[in-house]
Amino acid sequence: MLTFDPANHRYHFNGQRVPSVTQVLDATVVDLSMVDPDVLMAAQRLGTAVHLACEFDDKGTLDEESVSDPVRPYLEAYRKFKAECRPAWILVEHRVFHPLMQYAGTLDREGGLMGKACVLDIKSGIEHFSTGMQTSAYAEALNAMTGERVRRRRFGLYLKDTGNYVLRDLDTEAIHEHDFRDFCNALGVFRIKQRHNQLKDWK
Repeated sequence: MLTFDPANHRYHFNGQRVPSVTQVLDATVVDLSMVDPDVLMAAQRLGTAVHLACEFDDKGTLDEESVSDPVRPYLEAYRKFKAECRPAWILVEHRVFHPLMQYAGTLDREGGLMGKACVLDIKSGIEHFSTGMQTSAYAEALNAMTGERVRRRRFGLYLKDTGNYVLRDLDTEAIHEHDFRDFCNALGVFRIKQRHNQLKDWK
């Protein structure tokens, strides 16, 4: 059984800790060493708040008065995206686990977009090539859990503090295979670091 500890952002499967998709990428591909820790923490808190606002908006449970001023334009951008692109979400903030590769994560959205089955990741920061690897890992984990081979197109949705958004199509079949292969390579590097105690916050 997959469990998640939100306070420490840790996943466990049958009591055994497993790495998350973002943890793998942060430890191997995304270099944040030059970012001031206070700036990074503020960005992470904003990102969490934006994700929560969008999640509650999709579920119809959002308290408008709870949305802070910094979060408001990102929420407006997400609503603009929904009005213009009319997605039909099936899964919202859904936890996934790959039983063979032994990694977990929470995909932001899965469902229909522009007439295609898709996985979409919501971002409130700058664009980064790792989003392709991230969404491919989620898509493969979802298929591994269900035993199906559903071809899901992958998108990155970048919400802006101007109230606008950028939707990036991350996918062709060849690109998906390349992205997942790159993620598996990153996971291999993560395992090496894990064995040699080179990972912070991993016990």
